[in-house]
Amino acid sequence: MKSRYNMLPLIFLCALPYYTLVGYELRFNNFTDKTLIICSKKRAGIVERYYQIVKPNRSVTQAWHDANCLESLQWAELNPNFPLKGGLDLVDDNRGSQIPPDKQNLFDETFFSKKSGKGLYLWNNLRIVVVPNEIFQKTREAATKLVQGFDKIVCQTVDSLFLSVKDTVFASLEKTLALLENKLSAKIKEKADAINKELNTDLVDTNITELRNKIAEAKTKIENYIKNKINAATNKKTCFFNLAQIAVAAGKIHGMSICKNREFIIFDAGITDDLTGMPLLLAETVEGQ
Repeated sequence: MKSRYNMLPLIFLCALPYYTLVGYELRFNNFTDKTLIICSKKRAGIVERYYQIVKPNRSVTQAWHDANCLESLQWAELNPNFPLKGGLDLVDDNRGSQIPPDKQNLFDETFFSKKSGKGLYLWNNLRIVVVPNEIFQKTREAATKLVQGFDKIVCQTVDSLFLSVKDTVFASLEKTLALLENKLSAKIKEKADAINKELNTDLVDTNITELRNKIAEAKTKIENYIKNKINAATNKKTCFFNLAQIAVAAGKIHGMSICKNREFIIFDAGITDDLTGMPLLLAETVEGQ
């Protein structure tokens, strides 16, 4: 199944929610330049795992056919030199490019040893981070555009978003601008009402001009503040790194079981996982979903 979303060089995934009659589903969208194997583990005490392979700029759905909760996600980079081409031979293109339920045990037995607790793949923690819906939507929109190539305007938006969740001074500047824009909208409406009633609009026109000047001044302050606080991204990788920092700054580390359909955007945090020495991947999802 081809995703509507493209991916990025931060390791970004999405698990889009789709309900089933029993259980739920996760749909993973890979916003990275790597082919990932995603391992979905059930809650503590239940050893069952599900595996899916998702290529860059692609998506795959993992059906969850019972009511047990998702406890954690892990990832590994596909190695086509392993048996079964690293697992690719188990993917059924006629079934949504999934590793179907009847192939899950074969994948587990091939790549994981229940006796030793080890296997061919080195699994890395895919840290789930919960962010407000507004942050999530803006992050996904930026990521979707960035996978198409470096975009200076998008990266400027990312910089602004990062400061808005990290910097209280910048947040105050943005709040001031929003208030001025709301006042301008009200004055424009007031002028339209006055024209309809054939009233004098000179005072309203003066107020509108003053507000527009203040808005222009506020926008200039914001632009200068961004330039002084953040080095402008000059490539896609740097821009994605800044995008990852938004999740770190705005999010909360997940510590609960997930027992329903869920959307995750998964990406590289731009730092190394201390336990494995591999890139630290984040799975960003929405509060209250």
